Amino acid sequence: MPIAIAMAVVGFLGVWYVEGFGSSLTVLRTVPWAGVRNYLLSCVPFFIIMGHAFAVSGVIADLFDTINKWVRQLPGGLAISTVIATAGFGAVCGHPMATAATIGALAYPEMRRHNYSKRLATGCIAAGGSIASLIPPSIPMVIIGLLTELSIGKLLLAGLLPGLLEAASYALMAYLLAKFRPGIAPHAEGFPWRERLVSLKNIWAPLTIFLIVIGGIYLGIFSPTEAAAIGAFAAILLLIPKGKFNSRNLIKLLKEASLIVCSLLPILVGVFILNELFVITRLPMLFSEAIVAMNLSKHMLLVTVVILYLILGCFLEPIATWLLTIPVLYPVLSSAGIDGIWFAVVAVKAAEMGLITPPVGMNVFVLKGVVKEVPMTEIFMGIVPFLFMDFITVTLLIMIPEISLFLPNLAK
Repeated sequence: MPIAIAMAVVGFLGVWYVEGFGSSLTVLRTVPWAGVRNYLLSCVPFFIIMGHAFAVSGVIADLFDTINKWVRQLPGGLAISTVIATAGFGAVCGHPMATAATIGALAYPEMRRHNYSKRLATGCIAAGGSIASLIPPSIPMVIIGLLTELSIGKLLLAGLLPGLLEAASYALMAYLLAKFRPGIAPHAEGFPWRERLVSLKNIWAPLTIFLIVIGGIYLGIFSPTEAAAIGAFAAILLLIPKGKFNSRNLIKLLKEASLIVCSLLPILVGVFILNELFVITRLPMLFSEAIVAMNLSKHMLLVTVVILYLILGCFLEPIATWLLTIPVLYPVLSSAGIDGIWFAVVAVKAAEMGLITPPVGMNVFVLKGVVKEVPMTEIFMGIVPFLFMDFITVTLLIMIPEISLFLPNLAK
């Protein structure tokens, strides 16, 4: 059964059982509309349009080319370029699977052309795609903001430093693998300095738009929805000098955004209906009282959350995991004195690991559709070293909450 229907049915029948058929019909009549008409939700399609406009205009290909020119001479340089490019695309897209698919189509043929092993090539792409879950503009952070009523602007800012930390850890792993096992990533000649400097002209557009979007949110100049709309409009304007501003590409952008949003809305409706049952039965509050009575430290509570998400990640797609668990976990951890933004960052990082772990690693399935000749087992084996770095990253996020809270605390 689709998870949206499963949650809605459980919520509807639960309210019926507890308060009667009339109350359950009232929930069904009012909750779906009240949930999805939220103004803040409108930033999601804008962020998706922004990312796809960058891809269609060729800006992402130019970005990858520029990064490649600067780092290709390093051990594992092409893999490092790929990781940085996934972080860059994640910074204008916010959708991990779209990032894995787009960068996979660009980077995999280039790495194979230079005789990189299939495991390293696919592993860094699949793992790197998950960076989009943390680095702003992050669609998961928007969803968590809707569920918890935390500031979406601060949640988006909170993911920046953890996202950069994650990208740096993946780049370091690619470097170490190539350094100590040169057979999997043969050395490639670097580019002349003049060519590297000239290539910098390719990064001004995405960097400027990213700084406007994130800087505007950080300085309190405009809301996340306004920032997303400005970013989408600016990204569409980039189609003009590239000669790609036409009705076919505009329809394609709107179609991609519609498909993603329309797949998300039914799940949101289901979780809002289920939340009504939680409110009526006081389940989160009872759960909170039981957890607080256990007298666990904040760090141990977050470790428990990570373990829970790792288990759920073996069976559920991350967005479904967040939607199922955040309404219950957030009140519990808030009552234990854990900052909601800190919890959100750890929850996103832990659940995004599910994007690359078997048996339901969505990034792996998406990448498999791009690189059909590579067996799934090879992709999963290539991910193992990067998954090791994920455990280090999530440990640092738990032990040093300032990594997540520094920018939100500075924001206006």
